[in-house]
Amino acid sequence: MKKAIMSILLLSVASLSIGQNAEIAYSNLSLYDETRARTIDVTMYYPAKEAGLDKEVEEGIFHVISFGHGFVIPIDTYQNLVDYLVPNGLVVLMVDTENTFSPDHEAFALDLAFALNEVRLWAADEGSIFYEKLSKDGILMGHSMGGGAAVLASEHVADLLLITTFAPAETDPSAVFSNNNGFSHYLMFTGLEDQVTPAEDHADLFHEYVIPTECISRIDIIGGGHCFFANESFTCDLGEAAAGSDISITRAEQHEVVYDYLMPFIQFLRGEVNLKDDIIEGGLVDDRIQFFADCIWLYTENTFIHELQVFPNPANEFIQFDINFEQIKISNAQGECVLNHDFGGSSMDVSSLSDGQYFLEANYQDMFYRGRFVKFNE
Repeated sequence: MKKAIMSILLLSVASLSIGQNAEIAYSNLSLYDETRARTIDVTMYYPAKEAGLDKEVEEGIFHVISFGHGFVIPIDTYQNLVDYLVPNGLVVLMVDTENTFSPDHEAFALDLAFALNEVRLWAADEGSIFYEKLSKDGILMGHSMGGGAAVLASEHVADLLLITTFAPAETDPSAVFSNNNGFSHYLMFTGLEDQVTPAEDHADLFHEYVIPTECISRIDIIGGGHCFFANESFTCDLGEAAAGSDISITRAEQHEVVYDYLMPFIQFLRGEVNLKDDIIEGGLVDDRIQFFADCIWLYTENTFIHELQVFPNPANEFIQFDINFEQIKISNAQGECVLNHDFGGSSMDVSSLSDGQYFLEANYQDMFYRGRFVKFNE
């Protein structure tokens, strides 16, 4: 099944024309925010005619990504994402601030917003090498602390194409409960074995309370961890080992999942691929992930992907639903089916299950539902 999915998604990426064969050039920037009297250090990577420092920009019009790093994780740790995104026609701003052991999350969010807003202005500057080469629609992206900061930054950025987070962490002030509902699309990746930012304290809150106007999509990587979204990092990997994450896939395998979905999703937003045919259909049967989507454009003649509400959660003996489902399946965090029932009812006995996180798939009147719950034996 995985090979079929890979064929669909990789064909989608191959269809991209702008910047597809570009080299990666970079510039070291010191942007100055007069309002805060603050210098923001940024390494900018962009599609170019040849690799290296301050090289000529490739032909095309490129979307700009402002990227936030994780807690004390050096920006060069994310070279894997740079190497993936830039040749596919994207400019990546690696914002290199708040990299101490006592970061200011609000300042970091404002840095991400300022960098994105400032660089996009260069498209109207006839003296810039990026004159008429940058799209007005920007992207905020980040990992861990930087993911939370990206959401927090959204209230300071207009014309957002997408927010993408990898294992997002809640911030102070709160990203989850910030005024972050003015953007249209949110794509979240998590690792199901992440104990650095456990889902119930972080990703689940973003999923529930961060409400874009059109779509939230979530890809939970089975066996994946917190730090494996980036390259090796001593501080992050040490923290993950101490937290007890039980990762069962390799870093390369986790990268592969991200690559298979991130660029096709961006292509969909740029009008280059069909989301349902090229992404959703594959995600629903990809045995490497748990896929969730709540999007206004997922309506079809027969199907809509709904989020399944489960209570109580955590549960001990029984779980209940507000709909009488015709069929329901429960899988564990490794993607193995542990319960599968054809029945008409609104409750289910889960007393036989071990403690842990579980995922549900259910059908009701030709509609498809996905949800999750935690089993906890008192």
